[in-house]
Amino acid sequence: MTVLILLNLVLLALLLGRAVICDFITWFQNWSQARALAHSHPEMNDVNLELENLLFFEIDDALAASILSNEQPGSDQPFLLSEQEN
Repeated sequence: MTVLILLNLVLLALLLGRAVICDFITWFQNWSQARALAHSHPEMNDVNLELENLLFFEIDDALAASILSNEQPGSDQPFLLSEQEN
């Protein structure tokens, strides 16, 4: 019986360790991307990533496909929806 309890505790510790490591890896990747963004531009040399809150935007795959597949040139006119498109 004690062997099963010890086995369960070891498995629980492994699962908890894996979750902590995965969270740390995700945090580190986000931090390194923010650092690379800030330090790859000369205007961003004096930005402190601990004090400044930089905004990041991710694009949806469907929106990216529609933007990148658009071959029609744009215009300088404001974009207005007609009543039937609402």
